[in-house]
Amino acid sequence: MAAVQTVSCRHFAERALAGHPSALIGLGEDDRLCYLNPAAEELLGYRQQEVTGRPLDLLLPIEPATLLQMGNPAEGQHPPLICRAQTKDGLPLLVSVSLWQWSEARGRSVTLQVERNVEKDNSPELEAVLTQALDQLGDMVWITDHEGVIRYVNPAFEEGTGFSSREVVGRNTSTVLKSGRHDAAFYRRLWDTLDQGAPFRDVFVNRTRDGSLVHMDETITPVRDSQGRVRYFVATARDITNRLSLENRLQELASSDPLTGLANREHILQQTQTALQWNRQTGFCSGLLLLDLHQFKRINESHGHSLGDAVLQTVAQRLQTAVRRADTVARIGADHFLVLVENLDDCNQMGTLATTILEAVNGPLTVEDQPMVLRGRMGVSLIRPEDTDAGTMLKRAEAALGRAKSESAAKPVFHDPAMDQQVHHFLRLEAELHQALEREEFQLFYQPKVATDSGRIQGVEALIRWIHPERGTVSPAEFIPILEDTGLVDAVGEWALETGCRQARAWHDAGHSELVMNVNVSPRQFRGGQFEQVVARALEKTGFPAAYLEIEITESLLVDDLPGVARSLERLREMGVGIALDDFGTGYSALNYLLQFPIGTLKIDRSITQTVTQTPRHRALVEGLLRLAEGQELITVVEGVETCDQLEALRDMNCHQVQGFAFGRPEPAEALTNRLRESERLEPRPA
Repeated sequence: MAAVQTVSCRHFAERALAGHPSALIGLGEDDRLCYLNPAAEELLGYRQQEVTGRPLDLLLPIEPATLLQMGNPAEGQHPPLICRAQTKDGLPLLVSVSLWQWSEARGRSVTLQVERNVEKDNSPELEAVLTQALDQLGDMVWITDHEGVIRYVNPAFEEGTGFSSREVVGRNTSTVLKSGRHDAAFYRRLWDTLDQGAPFRDVFVNRTRDGSLVHMDETITPVRDSQGRVRYFVATARDITNRLSLENRLQELASSDPLTGLANREHILQQTQTALQWNRQTGFCSGLLLLDLHQFKRINESHGHSLGDAVLQTVAQRLQTAVRRADTVARIGADHFLVLVENLDDCNQMGTLATTILEAVNGPLTVEDQPMVLRGRMGVSLIRPEDTDAGTMLKRAEAALGRAKSESAAKPVFHDPAMDQQVHHFLRLEAELHQALEREEFQLFYQPKVATDSGRIQGVEALIRWIHPERGTVSPAEFIPILEDTGLVDAVGEWALETGCRQARAWHDAGHSELVMNVNVSPRQFRGGQFEQVVARALEKTGFPAAYLEIEITESLLVDDLPGVARSLERLREMGVGIALDDFGTGYSALNYLLQFPIGTLKIDRSITQTVTQTPRHRALVEGLLRLAEGQELITVVEGVETCDQLEALRDMNCHQVQGFAFGRPEPAEALTNRLRESERLEPRPA
């Protein structure tokens, strides 16, 4: 930049500047245009008389405050400003503006020197291309000198920040964009990189003109002169605020349960994995608390999913209120919640905290004007020093919860090593059950139903048995729950139905044509809504008459889904299949089931039968149930008859049929075939 010369504006013409090769623009004390030399007229396309008395921004986007900085001796030599201009004809120009003259002698006068900002090719065409490229670039661009003073901004910068070129050119970026959201370490890293001559790229949090914060993916590149000194910094940036918001929202959705807003399974297991590492370093006590809502399925399906969702949201709120701030609460299943408790000084505190959380969930509530009582079960697994896997932790909590549910425990149940053996046993049985059907390890045993008055066999109940190749006969109480939990009960249940019908058809063909076959059905087999089709296939394959097939259901099925079950049972009755209600007298024992569903046979549970001869009250209970069934025109079968005294008492009460060890234990088809061949009349065996 040429040295600043001091002359007054009225002496411009006298100085014969017309021959100066650079474009010179003169301003009077009111910052109004008063002179253009021929080079300026040629560059900008204006004549002096066209601009005299008009403001500077007609030609250059420079604020008067910037002129004061350029002419202030305290500021030192002011580097050129790079800015956008355009000719009278609208041709864009990228120009470098520097101070050529300054005078305060008789009112301020200023002369600016304007040059095209193109080093290698001064052609107007190339200058226009470069200017248009910067102007049309979608990314924000601004150029500063080596002290951070803004010399140029493009239209994208103006649009993205809200600042106009006039407002920011000549100002330091720290007074324009700085938000205060970055610490000293961030800026040390920035300047260390730039001082090495390398570009610096990071996400900046900048402040716009209206004060809002934006996230910019920003790159700052140092520009050196021919002597290797940094003269300018070129910054380019793109607003990524919306993208980051979307990414944060997606991350939130990926790690949370949409219904309750709690963490989801994946997120809390990641947190648990981190807690395992932290505990090994610190020695604090941490653990997982697994909560299950008792009979939630009944609430959900009896009152509708909307109310069920509201219950879950209420439980989530209760849990968040009960836990400490450091704990994490998650919903990991339909009605399963998991709490990660961290950093307890003493593991003895875990029991108190777990009890507090469980008590917060339990209790009455009203949802959608529907009063109800919540009852939760909880299993607790403490983190051990040797633990390395969050999944193992969760399995231990599941084992403890299983114990809590089986024992109907009102307090949290802590995992102990013995439960690990049960879990391993369960997993081993599950794996073996997947192969048992294929390997034909299942077998049906049959127990007769005997007419109380005549002793004749009127029907048989098919009972599934698992003949394990190594362990022998496995108790149904041990493997039936696994079949139901894993869904294998569908395939095994269909096999049992078809096998029972085929055997009953063989007995009919052998002359026992009045024999009724009873087959037990799990509630899970009804869930798909296609069970009646399974029955139809079995009858078609075996040729067994539907009138002699009786499906045994339990009261829990009737609770699960009243409308759906009623339709399925009605379709079965239309097919001619009988329906027997098993284990009556236990569970819910809702008498209106006898009116709502097409039940033809009532089977009274053995737990009631065992007491029929003990006291008059026990006898009256059984007699009352039999009269109830008689009033509903139901066939009655009393289970668990083991003695002649019990049989005689039931005969006196006009019970239709009995079933129990008094007439034999369940046995394979071959053994019962032999008994049928010998006689269809069975006498009770002595106790």
